[in-house]
Order: sequence, then structure tokens, then C-alpha cells
Amino acid sequence: MAERRCLKYFPYRGVGNPLSPRLSYFPRRTEEGLSQNTAVFMNTSGGAQWNAPYFQALNHGRGGQTVEAEAQQVIPCHGVIRNLYIELQVAPGVGATSQFTLRVNGVNTALLCTISGLNLTCNNTVNEVAVVPGDLACWQRTTTAGGPASGDVVCSSLFVADDKTRDFDMLMVASRSQMTAVARYLAIEGLEIDSGVEAGKISIIPFNGIIRTLYAALDVPPGVGETKTFMLRLNTVNTALTCQIAGLNTVGFDLVNEVAVNRGDFIDWLITGSAASALTKPKVSALYYPTLEEVIDTTKVHQRTPSEPANNTYLAINGRDTATVVEANHQMIVPDDGIIKNVAAHFGVAPGIGQWRRFTLRVNGVNTALILTIADVAFFGYETATEVPVNAGDLVCWLYTESAAPAGNPFPEISVMFLPD
Repeated sequence: MAERRCLKYFPYRGVGNPLSPRLSYFPRRTEEGLSQNTAVFMNTSGGAQWNAPYFQALNHGRGGQTVEAEAQQVIPCHGVIRNLYIELQVAPGVGATSQFTLRVNGVNTALLCTISGLNLTCNNTVNEVAVVPGDLACWQRTTTAGGPASGDVVCSSLFVADDKTRDFDMLMVASRSQMTAVARYLAIEGLEIDSGVEAGKISIIPFNGIIRTLYAALDVPPGVGETKTFMLRLNTVNTALTCQIAGLNTVGFDLVNEVAVNRGDFIDWLITGSAASALTKPKVSALYYPTLEEVIDTTKVHQRTPSEPANNTYLAINGRDTATVVEANHQMIVPDDGIIKNVAAHFGVAPGIGQWRRFTLRVNGVNTALILTIADVAFFGYETATEVPVNAGDLVCWLYTESAAPAGNPFPEISVMFLPD
């Protein structure tokens, strides 16, 4: 059959820069029943300082990290990482260079590229690096003296899974803060700070599926006689998908259990430590297998805001973005020709009788027909009838509007599907 490109799940939970971490999937079907399961990792530095080595996560960024363990994410399946593309907002400058290198388990690899002088881009489509479950990977950026003090960096690469038999998505998160022995929660995706409050870390499931193949890693072992336990939470209830890292070990996994999830469910990670377990920066990954064909043929783009948006403000379609009135700060680039459809949204607080909240998809600064309105006492809604065609290079974002006086502090979460040609 003719080649068909499919995108898969890529939630992004960044703050600030709308180009921040995106994770998308491009399985290529080359024959019936076979997909290539190719993931696109996208990341931004968030304006971190340049004139020092900095580390960035594969699929999320909240600024470059000076400590590598804060950016590393654990790989949940066998595959290769390749096709590195870098774009800068500020050139290194005459006589200066910026180099970007994939690091695996704390070691430089052959997947790197260098930007010099007044150039803004570089790529490496020749080298590829094999990774296995449990590997810790991140990007390292180094800049010679004379470069600008700061500047955003957008980084993307491809992950090609060895498993070609079944479509799946990666759920990857790392904590950049040191976790204590008490119970802490992590969002399902991104580069995060763990929290003792679960409500701030849950994400909504827009499609039925199964979550399995849990891998967890620590930068520091728990210690002799001590443990760290990782567990998937579903609707604030513990599930069977769990693993424990004990003693002087730093990696754990659960390859047996799986958890069914349905549209509208909430998920997050719970991490607990024994009383004297060491402070550590945990990383957790799992695989999500959608069970609906319409989901397999598309990608979910996910936005979860950390604050209440004001009327007539803009949000990135992917990430953890704070709404503002400047549309250009929230537009994201479409990576391929296709259509955008199937929008779903959830609010922590219903608008109230006679009140409403609305998301409108914008393409190249123009409103489209893809509009979702949630009104009265509803918390959740979706719209599956409208499709909006987009082209590679188009700029897309959400316009948020609301009625005169909806109930406050809603912390909206919105997902939409992208189906490439």
C-alpha cells in the first residue's frame, strides 16, 4: 500500500515559551499492519544562558539545566535516535560556535551538530545512536566564548522503535528537583518539579487505551535497606502498574502489568520512598497503546495551563503554557500537511449557569471553524465533527474567550488531534 504518515501522542507541559517541548510520533505504514513507530522529540531551552555547558531533556524543557541528572529521561523501549535538527533564535556570533550533542548514560555520542557565526540552523541526518530500555538520554549544549548571553534553542530529533508490530506512544517524565522520602506526585510527561499535591500533576486521557511497560530510574540509589516505589495513579487511585528500586540499584521496571484507561480519566505518577531513602531525581517512562483506530491514525496535541487564562488571550496547542495577549508568543509550527480535528477540553471549575468558556483554533492568525464551547455546569466537552486543513509551516494556536463572569480558577486542559497526509 502507499506510504502513509501517522502522528502519535505528544503532550507538552512547559511554561513560558510556546516552542517548548513537543513530542510527536510519525509511524510510517509501508505495508498492511506494519508501522515504523517513529517519534519526534522536540524541545526548547526557554532562554537559558549560553556560555556554559547546559543540558536539555529530549521531550520537554523549562530552561537548560546545569546538572545533567535534571535533564535525563529514561528510554522505555529499544530503538535508535537520529535526524537531529537545531534552530536558534539568536546566532552564536562572529567567531563563536554552539554545539549540540546527544548524551546517553552520561557519555557523548556521534549524534551532534554545530552552528557557527551568524548561522541559525544545523542538522545531522547521517549518524544514529542505538538505545535500550533503561538508558538515560538528554542533549548537551556548549558554546564558545563570545556567544550571546542567552537565547532560545529549538531542538528536534527522531526516535525509531525496533518494534514495528503495534502502534504505541511514549510517556516520559523526569523530575529536576530532589525528591524526599515522603509521597510525591509527578505529571505523566515532561521535565517537572515533583509535588506533594496531586491535583497539580494530573492529566486527562482523551482516548481509550492501555498503559504498560513501566521503566523508572534514579540518579542516586535509595541506599542499603531503602527503597523508592513508582506507581501509576488512575483517577487518584493506585493501580497495578508499579515497580520498586531497592538498595544500591538505580533502575526498576514492570513489564507484566497493564492498566486500561478511558476517555476522561485522570493519570499521574506517585513516587514514595522509605524513611531513610536518599534524595534523588526520579525519571519515569511508560508506553501507551491506543485501542481506537481513529486514535492510532492521529496524534494528540495537549495543552495544560498552570494558571487561569484571561478573556481574549492565546495559548500554545502543545505544552504547559501561560496565556497572553500576544499571539506570536504562542504559535507553533505544523510539521506536515494534514488536518486538525477532534478537540476535547476539561476545566477544573464549571463556568456556571448562563456562562461559557471557548477555544477557537487559529491558523496563521485567522479563526477557523474548529471551536469548542463548554457552558453552564459542564466540566468536560469535545467536538468531533469539524476538520481544519493545515499545511507544513502553518502557525497554529488557541484563542481563549469567555462570557462575562464564569466561575474562576478553572485551570483548563485541552487536547486536539492532528492527522497528517
